[in-house]
Amino acid sequence: MRKVKNHVLNSELPKTETVIYGLLKRDLSVYLPAHLGLANFQKVLALNILEKQRQGKNQEAKEMLEVSWRISQSLQNSNTLIGQLVALIIGQFEAGVIRKVDNLSPEWQERLLAHDYCLSRQSAKPPWN
Repeated sequence: MRKVKNHVLNSELPKTETVIYGLLKRDLSVYLPAHLGLANFQKVLALNILEKQRQGKNQEAKEMLEVSWRISQSLQNSNTLIGQLVALIIGQFEAGVIRKVDNLSPEWQERLLAHDYCLSRQSAKPPWN
């Protein structure tokens, strides 16, 4: 987990983009990203954060929460419905974890409220562009 934390905190946000034109043409060589695998990984991160909180390692819990948040940002403006749905699922994990972590700044509540999923869905690129 330490290597994951260092990589995510010291790198740009991951970007996911799916070219769905090929999917519309039934091109079977086009693959969808493994969004559900990412959601499962977020469950592992959530458990790690809660365990660190239980052990009294509050700073480490906060750092891992930041890792989880940064990873989930890659799906916020996904151009596929499944990407957006997985972002909502991950958001539920994160909201639950945020309620359990002690002494978080008000910035975390603002982060949860900041993203407008309706707007990002409307501004997603149409598949024919």
